[in-house]
Amino acid sequence: MGHSSTTNYTVSEVQITNVASGASLPNAAKLYISPNPGFVVGANDFTIDIVPGVTSPEVTMVTFGDYDSNEPNPSVARTTGVPHTTGNIVEVFVYLDQQAVVTGNLDLTVDIDGQARRASNKSINICLTNQVQAEAQCPSNYWPKTGAPISPGVQSIPGGLECLSCFMDVADEPLLTTTSLANNTTWTSPLNGVGGYTVTPGADTATVSQSQATIDSGVVTTLFKKTFWTGPQKSFEVVPFYVLNQAASNSGGYIIEETATDYNVDKTLTAPTNSSNVIECDTADIIPGMQVTGTSLISCAYDPIQNPSPTNATLCWPFWGADIRVTEVDHDNSKVYISESNTLSTGDVLNFSSVHITNFGGPSGLVARRCVAKEFTVKFIGSNDISCGQHIIDWAQMSGTTPMTVTSQPKITQVTLSSDEYLGDRGGSRTLTVQGSKSAATFSVTITRSSDLKTYDFENGEFSAKNNALKDQTIDSTGYYKTLFNIPLSSRDVSYDIVVTPTTNEISYLATTIEENVTTSFTIYQYVDKTLTLTSDATDSSLTLASGLTNITSVARGGIKTTRKIPTWTGNITKADGSVIYINRQPLRATEDDYGDFEFNTTSTTDGNKNNTQITLSPTISGSGTATLTATITGNITQHPTANTTILFDIDNFITVKPSVPSADPENSNIVLYVDRDIGFLDLDIRSIDTDTNKASKTLSTVEPPEHGTLSAYGASGSAWDNGRIRYTVNEGYVMKRGGTDSFVYKATVGGVDSDEAGYGTITVQYR
Repeated sequence: MGHSSTTNYTVSEVQITNVASGASLPNAAKLYISPNPGFVVGANDFTIDIVPGVTSPEVTMVTFGDYDSNEPNPSVARTTGVPHTTGNIVEVFVYLDQQAVVTGNLDLTVDIDGQARRASNKSINICLTNQVQAEAQCPSNYWPKTGAPISPGVQSIPGGLECLSCFMDVADEPLLTTTSLANNTTWTSPLNGVGGYTVTPGADTATVSQSQATIDSGVVTTLFKKTFWTGPQKSFEVVPFYVLNQAASNSGGYIIEETATDYNVDKTLTAPTNSSNVIECDTADIIPGMQVTGTSLISCAYDPIQNPSPTNATLCWPFWGADIRVTEVDHDNSKVYISESNTLSTGDVLNFSSVHITNFGGPSGLVARRCVAKEFTVKFIGSNDISCGQHIIDWAQMSGTTPMTVTSQPKITQVTLSSDEYLGDRGGSRTLTVQGSKSAATFSVTITRSSDLKTYDFENGEFSAKNNALKDQTIDSTGYYKTLFNIPLSSRDVSYDIVVTPTTNEISYLATTIEENVTTSFTIYQYVDKTLTLTSDATDSSLTLASGLTNITSVARGGIKTTRKIPTWTGNITKADGSVIYINRQPLRATEDDYGDFEFNTTSTTDGNKNNTQITLSPTISGSGTATLTATITGNITQHPTANTTILFDIDNFITVKPSVPSADPENSNIVLYVDRDIGFLDLDIRSIDTDTNKASKTLSTVEPPEHGTLSAYGASGSAWDNGRIRYTVNEGYVMKRGGTDSFVYKATVGGVDSDEAGYGTITVQYR
């Protein structure tokens, strides 16, 4: 027999022996609760719940008493112990069912709940001043806190005493003594610091009370709970909130827990109701003011605009008395009191929500959500006395009738990130700027590191596994918000996602929106140094490339913006047997938008990926028609690649070992290519447009004749003509039109080797 779980204490176990099979259990057994080192216990710290399935059914009752463990005489009554003193233990009497019959070994479980207190060498006196906005407190004799509940469909408030703002329920712990003081009529309400709102008349008056207690030093002690809630048709435009004065905040001793602004729970009825406003169910997480909905509540279907017929629905219409609210919660007896009487059945499911849902109807189908209930639990831990007037908590809110128009929502109009998206391995800082509605737009900022999904802690300037979102930031009165963050050094590539998320202000409860086309997420890439390799290649193994054309490297930070010239990239191209080589054309340059005659690849991978490389490359080649070509590439790097990258100059595109001939047309030639219509022929010096060194050695011949004319044999027009001259004559009877053209294709032969198709030339003539 023992305890199922412990908190800073241990519970002994006891074995009951010598009970014969078929006999009854003994009347009782004893257990002892002992505190862990540094803690003390008292009988009043512990309770027992006889819960089916948890505590063994053979246990009928459990009592607790203080017992002095230093007392040498075991016959001394257990009540001689002094709770919460050194040496005190708690004696637990476990009463057993005398009707239970033993048929075998039993393992009895006792579910003891409680907590040991930290040992304290002294007690301290504390005094806390509460200042609460006066308009927050409707008198307790106002409806719906007091007065009969309404019935489904009723549109009038019983008794006429309706709360027009909100109630404030206070539950003090027994150790607390609270004294009311005179109102503070010169109080400065925290509402004055809420952007976009004007403080209503009377909001600068506060009711004042002082709460005093003697507590154990160094022990977390609950002082009181405050619950702010509105009745039907009302809600919070500014959600209840608190502000600690500087002394209280600096003490670090206050732990203030609050319920979520927007949450809801489903509860199943454990008993029926007959025209009653008392509901029996599990009351955990239910607080006064919560809206109650459910398909079994007839009035929730009554919507005079959208659904005038009383068929079951879950959407209430608060302006017509169908907004059902919790008015009281009896946690001890598992009962909830609501503002409307209904007939419900065991097993019916109701939803309890801390925001109301209001259907404004109309074609827009507008639905608003506003807080109606919020509870605060105030705790304190400290080691020094707190005198009255030293620590102050101010409480404020803005409540009233649910408006028929929605308050203009604040906007984020621009989000910018300083500098570029790339960082080096040493890291660096960036500034995030958010622009929008002054003193109103709210948002959160999250920076997530991709390598381990850790988030940036803005307070400590480091990444950790905690949820480190920079929550509920507000654009200031200038319309700007700026925050600086630092990216640490890294030995590997990593990225960081920066996301700005609009939020609903926990005070004003206004939801911030994002203006159209505004970017709210960014990615920063951090790269270690990357290598850019410049090289050349030819598939013809008989070609030899000078070292100046291969494996030239540049190492720099990945993604860095720069204006550096590329390293020297020049050298000769030769054929192993020393024979003549040619170019078909000048190579094409590479730009940020066009690769030209260059190939970009991730190193060791043929993937065609530029890896964010930004570069211009201007190649030239000279010496065509000789045994040696000279290639030179110039240019600038404007952004270094974000991965090790190779740029290949592919000379196969324009270099050949077979003879080639140039092309020409009337628009770009240094010879006359126009045929006069009144003459009808043209003598062409084709060799004059050839720049190859060995052009005189080329024997030219036609591959494809012209369509509208004939060609003479090369060099046949006169003894002064060499093989590069030819006459074009228009066919007899062909009518030449101004601007019309004709063309033919020719080739070269050197040493018995003909041009291949890539080396053919095309000559175009135009009529005029």
